[in-house]
Amino acid sequence: MLINAIKREKKQLREEGIAIGMERGMEKTMNKIAKLMLANGEPMEKIVQYTGLSAQAIRKLKTEKKK
Repeated sequence: MLINAIKREKKQLREEGIAIGMERGMEKTMNKIAKLMLANGEPMEKIVQYTGLSAQAIRKLKTEKKK
């Protein structure tokens, strides 16, 4: 009984870890795409639409690029 509970907990934690990793990877990918779009002079609205990032996040990427 205790062993089964531990196995379930281990499985749940592994699945949560995978989900978090995938989310972080997707965020990095969208940031990279947004940076490329900014470098190519794409309008903010288009970048928001294509990446799903907020305008605020894109403005932050834009200011980071200037540094």
